[in-house]
Amino acid sequence: MKSLLLVLVSFLFYNSSLKAQAYVLDESYKDESFLAFKLKLVQALLDRNVSEIKELVSDDIIAMKDPSFPGKKGFVHDFMKDKKATQQFCKDALKLISFGFRKGKLDDLEKERGYTKVFYAPSFHRDFDYCYGGTKYQDKALILGDNVNVRERPTSKSPAIGQVSYEILEFQSPIDDHWEPLVRENTEPHPKGKYWYAVKLKDGKIGYIIEDYVSDNYYIDLRVAKTKEGWKVVSYFMPYRC
Repeated sequence: MKSLLLVLVSFLFYNSSLKAQAYVLDESYKDESFLAFKLKLVQALLDRNVSEIKELVSDDIIAMKDPSFPGKKGFVHDFMKDKKATQQFCKDALKLISFGFRKGKLDDLEKERGYTKVFYAPSFHRDFDYCYGGTKYQDKALILGDNVNVRERPTSKSPAIGQVSYEILEFQSPIDDHWEPLVRENTEPHPKGKYWYAVKLKDGKIGYIIEDYVSDNYYIDLRVAKTKEGWKVVSYFMPYRC
C-alpha cells in the first residue's frame, strides 16, 4: 500500500507545474470505474503479479513484436516471458502511467470491437507521439521536469549550460544525431547506460539532456478501453524504431 501511495504522489508531482499541465495531465478522475481499474493495474504492476496483470489485459491486446504470437499470447511472449522481462515491463508501464492518463477518442478498430470509452498514457502523446503522423509538435520534444540540466557535452561530468522546465525544444535522438555525430561512441556513457538527447535551446545553443526527461523517449502507447468484459488494457504497442 505504501508503494501505491508513492506512485500516486508522483502523479501529483508531475501535475504541480502550471507549465506542465498543458501537456502532462491525469484525467482519470473523469470516470470513477476507470479510476478504480487504474488503481488495480498500478498495484498489480507494483507487485509484479503476473496472473493479476493477465486478468487486466484484453485477449486481443495490440502488443506483439512477433506476428506469430498475436493478442494476449504475444503480449506474454514479448513482455512477461521470464522474471527479468516482467520486471522491465512493470517498470516501464509504471513510468508511462506516472505521466497521467488522458481520455481519448475511439479509433475505427476500437469501435468495431465494441469498446465504448478509452484512456491512454502517457498523457502528452496527444501532442508529442512522434511515431504517428499529424502530431502538433513534429520533430520537437517536451522536456519533462522542472529545472532540468542541459549539459554542454553528453556526459554527467559536463557543466550545465542552462536549465529548462517543461519547455518544447527541437531535438536529435541518440540514434540519429546530426548535430553531434557518433555521440555515443566518442563520449563517456551515462553510468546507468542511458542515452543523451541533443536539444537546441531558445538562444540557439546545442546541449544534452538525459533520456529520462525527454518525451521522445516514451514512445510506447498504453491504452485502456471499456470493453464488453469491463475495463481492459487493449494496447501496449511498441512501434518500429521503436
